[in-house]
Amino acid sequence: MSYIKRIIEEDLQEKLSASGAVLIKGPKSCGKTETAKQFAKSLLEMDRDKQVPVMMATNPQLLLAGATPRLIDEWQEQPEIWNYVRQYLNLDPKEIVKWAGGPIAVIDAFGLLNDNQIRRYFELGCEVKALGRGHLSRLKREVREK
Repeated sequence: MSYIKRIIEEDLQEKLSASGAVLIKGPKSCGKTETAKQFAKSLLEMDRDKQVPVMMATNPQLLLAGATPRLIDEWQEQPEIWNYVRQYLNLDPKEIVKWAGGPIAVIDAFGLLNDNQIRRYFELGCEVKALGRGHLSRLKREVREK
């Protein structure tokens, strides 16, 4: 059976570009996973990957590694994964630069920083690098031209 386009897709795309994570909720078998797969560049199946419990007990941050957007399917199997997602997303660029004592080089290895966070790092004089984020040059240019 082929995928059926959903009304929510435009809204989902907008949310993904503005935030590092989006939670999709709905009743069983309504197409949440299939819709998310249309946007995801990598997939973690929390209920099927036998390594998930081991990694959650030893190094849960590794579960976030992967091309973004990253679909974390059946997260309710290991709800504490959200603690690590939130930890990463809630880092305030201004506070981080303050703690470091000045501008820093930011390597967004997990690709979870949104465009506003990246712009803020540029505004603070930082350098930002990320895998598969070809639009960083454009964001940097926009900040510098202000």
